[in-house]
Amino acid sequence: MAPRKRTVSVGESEVVMSQMRDSDMSINAATAEPVSLEAPRKRKSKKKKYSRALGSGQKVEVAVSRGAHRLANAVNDALSTWRKERDRSSRNKRDGAIRDAMQNTGRALSKFGREAARIPEDITDAWPKLSKMFRR
Repeated sequence: MAPRKRTVSVGESEVVMSQMRDSDMSINAATAEPVSLEAPRKRKSKKKKYSRALGSGQKVEVAVSRGAHRLANAVNDALSTWRKERDRSSRNKRDGAIRDAMQNTGRALSKFGREAARIPEDITDAWPKLSKMFRR
């Protein structure tokens, strides 16, 4: 879009704004100052650098550590769910934490299983890289 001149009236005075694009700027009516509307651009993350011989092993290590992190998060989510359900049961019923222990444990294990089910996928994605490392 080509730049164009704009006249903006603020109160009793007029301000001429030149060399402004509609997509780039907007006018603050109270102060007649241009206000930028563009968000800063995201920078691309740099590519990881590996040596030829050790690159495969490092990529496997990344996959294994991702799996370990996912396991830790799964345990955390399961325990948080169990505590929340236990507290809810004990508020709703007398001895509710003990009466609903199996149900609360089942919910927590279900949440754990959903998150932990992705761990083998994280690790097996690294197998082609691992076999490539031993071929050399």
